Amino acid sequence: MKHLLFISLLFISCLPLRAQMPVSKEPRHKVVFENSKVRVLNVTLPPGDTTFYHIHSTPSAFIFFTRTNTASQLINQQPTSGYSVAGNIFFEDLYTHKRIHRVWNIDTATFHVMDVEILNKDSGFISNAVTGKGVNLLFTQPTVRGYKLELDESTGVILPGNTSSFLLVALHSSLIKFAHGNKVENRQLNEGGFIWISPTEKANISNANKDSASFALLELK
Repeated sequence: MKHLLFISLLFISCLPLRAQMPVSKEPRHKVVFENSKVRVLNVTLPPGDTTFYHIHSTPSAFIFFTRTNTASQLINQQPTSGYSVAGNIFFEDLYTHKRIHRVWNIDTATFHVMDVEILNKDSGFISNAVTGKGVNLLFTQPTVRGYKLELDESTGVILPGNTSSFLLVALHSSLIKFAHGNKVENRQLNEGGFIWISPTEKANISNANKDSASFALLELK
């Protein structure tokens, strides 16, 4: 009986090491879109749930949708905890260092974050950064620029065509007017909803809500 207990404890202690996997294979990280430029992973973690240990090894933009109390643990280190910040958008260069960790939700509400892995190898932007009312440039990297859009009612932004692709992500439920090519259409985007805009399309995005609307915008050469 003692022998069986020892084997069980040994198995449990080794489980985190055995359970390491690429982030795209971790069950709570759902691949919702992928092309040659990006891999979009949508992550929802209910209260009390925990991810497996997983490996981040690709440069990524992280987009947070909720203010949730979570804890995380880097492999072979002590856990830390804190609140995520809804609307926070940042870039992490995970080529220079891998991050192996697990995350668990210690709140009473679901944790929601999006991990956009930057697969794009083209670097060096030809065009200037997007500008306009409510457009905030957050970071510039050789392969990606990141913006936060805060659009008042009927306020819009023009995205140039020909040189860049764009990923637009709604930070909360929003109605937009999306003009691209010869089409003009209204699009309802829920929290975490997104639109991929190819480099051949010149696009105009405007807020069709009465209230202000917030978006993350990633630009890729």
